[in-house]
Amino acid sequence: MKKIAIIGQGFVGALMSIACARILGGNKKPIYNVLGLEQKTLTGSKRVESINNGIFPFDTNDEFLKKEFKKIIYNKNYSATLDKNEIDNADIFIVSINIDVSNKKYRKKDLNNFKNLIKEIGLKYKKNSLIIIESTLPPGFCENILKPLLEKVCLKRKIKKKDINLAYSYERVMPGKDYLSSLIYNHRVFAANNKNAEKLCKTFLKKIIDTKKFPLTKLKSITATETAKILENTYRAVNIAFIDEWCKFADQAEIDLFEIINAIKQRNTHNNIRYPGLGVGGYCLTKDPLFANYSSKQIFKKKKNINFKFSNLSVKINKEMPRYTCKKLINYFKSLKNKTFLIAGVTYKNDVADTRQSPSKYLCDFIQRQGGKILCLDPFLSYWEEKKVNVEKNFRKKFKADGIIFAVPHSQFQKINMKKFIPNKRTYILDANRCLTEKQKNYLKNNNYNFQILGSGNN
Repeated sequence: MKKIAIIGQGFVGALMSIACARILGGNKKPIYNVLGLEQKTLTGSKRVESINNGIFPFDTNDEFLKKEFKKIIYNKNYSATLDKNEIDNADIFIVSINIDVSNKKYRKKDLNNFKNLIKEIGLKYKKNSLIIIESTLPPGFCENILKPLLEKVCLKRKIKKKDINLAYSYERVMPGKDYLSSLIYNHRVFAANNKNAEKLCKTFLKKIIDTKKFPLTKLKSITATETAKILENTYRAVNIAFIDEWCKFADQAEIDLFEIINAIKQRNTHNNIRYPGLGVGGYCLTKDPLFANYSSKQIFKKKKNINFKFSNLSVKINKEMPRYTCKKLINYFKSLKNKTFLIAGVTYKNDVADTRQSPSKYLCDFIQRQGGKILCLDPFLSYWEEKKVNVEKNFRKKFKADGIIFAVPHSQFQKINMKKFIPNKRTYILDANRCLTEKQKNYLKNNNYNFQILGSGNN
């Protein structure tokens, strides 16, 4: 079996590990032995321990992933480690770690960590191996910074430049019920530093991705591919930010923005317009739109920098979006002091266990600053690390709360029996993110509950 070292066992790296380990050859035997590398931290140690005990490190409702993971555990071709020495002599190195150049607090540390990692891979690289980077990077970072570092280390080991194979192929993973499918059944973009690397990368990607239905897209350069990821995420961030002011207008004018958007979506050219919501979270859209600005100033260093007004503004608007939900609470209660609020959903996205940059945190912080109390409900968590609070998983029980804010559209919430769930008709209920079904909403409306929907014009 060929050895694949996947550096980083987070939401993307662990999934890529499964996508690689599940591939079987003509003899129905695995063709890859996958080793996941994690940092020597408490989080990294927990992930390694979980994987080596046959437990996927993140709570998921993806049945396909669970089924494939069981097969891999049976085949014993996926393990994890904290020891960097164990990735020696890998045939393929895949780098899947976080990097953030938009935040001054983390920028220097993240950049240095990434550069040091590339140097270490260079020390373990063998002739004609392949390095694939799938981390989101500022455009130009690979070709202008990482590639020269890698060449310098390899040349000291008598490995020529032509024998260094470096490729970049960004991920489009979407955690949720189709978590694994979002990797296997999705278009993939890639580029490489030479023809051999291009061939090796293409051959590898065709093994893990259904390229018959989702053909690969090769770009002319690694910098172009880095740019594709940044532009892709920036487009999504701008699209989301754009709807924020229309949500406020809809409530002001007492019109239903959902009805309006559904009408607009009938036009094919406009069917990706976004609905209003609590806000943007996660590790990508909250920072990626700022990467091009960094590249322009720090990597390409042109005398006349581009301001990226739309990109910067989208991040600012999306960051402040939860404020509008907070304002609705103040408008209704006047004072939140000594009031108890149930926050239904604390992850950044539906049907995932990821709480990074969750807009629910902004909401909880605001309530607590106003003297209110919070209860948290989420089917994917028992403890919220960022808030240091326990999270209730049982969405069938009745909670004593003055207000209930449905913040994340988890599929489990759509099974809630409202009659049994809501304490009484005096309880204020806000659907801040299209969490409830039409049946649930109609029940609340028809039975005269204190119910509001963000952006529906019902103030």
